[in-house]
Amino acid sequence: MVVIRYYLIYTREGFGVFNMLIPEDVSKVIKQIEGAGFKAYLAGGCVRDSVLNGNPKDYDIATDAKPTEIEEIFHDKKTLDVGKRFGTIILVLNNRQIEITSFRADGTYSDGRRPDSVMFSKDVKEDVARRDFTINAMVYNEEEGLIDLFGGREDLEKRIVRTVGKPDDRFNEDYLRMLRCIRFATRLDFQIEEETYKSIIKNAEKISKVSKERIRDEFLKILISDYPGRGIELLIETDLYKYIFPSVKSIDDIKVLNEVLIKSEKDELLRLAILFKFIGDGKDLELLRPSNDEKLVIKEVLKFDFGWSYSLEDVKRIMRDIPDPVLGYIISAGFIIEKFKKNMIDFKEKREYIISNSLPYKISDLKIDGEDLKKLGFEPGPSIGDKLKELNELVIREPEKNNKEFLLEYISEVR
Repeated sequence: MVVIRYYLIYTREGFGVFNMLIPEDVSKVIKQIEGAGFKAYLAGGCVRDSVLNGNPKDYDIATDAKPTEIEEIFHDKKTLDVGKRFGTIILVLNNRQIEITSFRADGTYSDGRRPDSVMFSKDVKEDVARRDFTINAMVYNEEEGLIDLFGGREDLEKRIVRTVGKPDDRFNEDYLRMLRCIRFATRLDFQIEEETYKSIIKNAEKISKVSKERIRDEFLKILISDYPGRGIELLIETDLYKYIFPSVKSIDDIKVLNEVLIKSEKDELLRLAILFKFIGDGKDLELLRPSNDEKLVIKEVLKFDFGWSYSLEDVKRIMRDIPDPVLGYIISAGFIIEKFKKNMIDFKEKREYIISNSLPYKISDLKIDGEDLKKLGFEPGPSIGDKLKELNELVIREPEKNNKEFLLEYISEVR
């Protein structure tokens, strides 16, 4: 159930009314914290998305209760203390996880990622002042309405992403915020505020100090957004791409790449494979820490000649050599890139013909196997594999010859 409430909003410009959607289980969590004598506010992305008239997927809560007090309030429920040092406890409910974070003020940042120390606070204003962007620095609760001290709602109306306070300060606290800024601009189709934009260019080199895993997570969110080309364009404009994909000098046709990515499914691996196909090589692939399966897909997409007109025999060999799930990604990529579409339609039709007519193309399709060759006197070992490959090539060219009697006679003669 979703509880619909109307809240007064306090901003720098005055008061207004705002339609808010709150799931019933989230509302109960807030009331339970307040019932224990603490303040509780919905915070961050859920507020931003609600102001945008969206439907938030996740709900975060900020409170003046300390982590140990949060655990005590919800002692009868499952909690995760993965971020307890920084004030965050995750409350696990049946159908969602809610991140509950204590008000805090951050100490100095020496590693460009996390504060060296945090001081828990009783002041919500002190807590929102440490947030990254104005659009993420709004909080609200039922009693006080929506608190917007840094013009987040105004920036949403202007469609800009702007840091809370000085951009250099925010980005030097956590270098990944530069990439997050581009991710928000991409996802929301916003502009980046001028001083914030200049600061990213100024500090771009520092993104190389961020772990590849964190960069990967943010970059993939850009890639599966509604405007991936816009994100890649911003990466190039701000020079961040030089430190994420250092071997890439430029991407010639951003417009075409954007059109191709938008037409594709929001599949991380498919879009990543298409991107590297446009880049032209996979030198920087390891920088995104891909799994072995992801590397296989991307490397096969890179190797595949989409411009070639494949014969029926060619398609059989490709089906033999490339695992079917990987081939599915290749076909999807080829269909999306307009200049290759005709070739891929032909390729797909041949593949379907091979499957529907049960034409042999794999060694396992042969009507004889290694045991049959042993009976003919072949020594166990590599030679048997070589002979089976030879027979495989024969039946790829002439499928009608895939019968046991003929193959045994053939291999005996050529032996």
